[in-house]
Amino acid sequence: MADLADAQRVDKEELLEALSKKEGEYGEYEVSPEEFAAVAPEEDGKDPHEGGPSQHVKQVAKSAAHELHADELRRAKRAIKKDRQAQQEEEVLLQALKDEQMRREEDARYHQLQGRKRLKEAQDKQTARKEQMEEVREARFDYDVKRVMQLKAILLKIKSQNERREKKQQKVKAAQWP
Repeated sequence: MADLADAQRVDKEELLEALSKKEGEYGEYEVSPEEFAAVAPEEDGKDPHEGGPSQHVKQVAKSAAHELHADELRRAKRAIKKDRQAQQEEEVLLQALKDEQMRREEDARYHQLQGRKRLKEAQDKQTARKEQMEEVREARFDYDVKRVMQLKAILLKIKSQNERREKKQQKVKAAQWP
């Protein structure tokens, strides 16, 4: 007889567990008091349908409520932990983005400075080349002026020599024809 009572109690406990996990109007894991009283085992011999629930039903309901509360707490803690992890991951991601942005800005500044240096060097080279070209132009001009002046001096000298020779020849011709 004890085996039969234990078997009935196990069957009722399985039924209670199945009912407590059923989703309904009392929440995700709650069971209405009527359903709970209908399947709860009676130890004091009262019929659960006559009057209020027995002491055993109250204890089973209380323990089921504690289990449900503990389960809800675990789920809430898990959700909070998941939210914290997501927030930490987001902060890490934001920090990584900020670090990447700072690195890119530093690289941009570095390359901009390098570009300015190259531009300045190129401009300095062009300025030096222009100065050299101006010096060469001035030197050529001076050389050409000097050469022209020498040629003029030579022409004047030749012209004066030619004039002297002509005068001499005119004197010689005039002396020959008296």
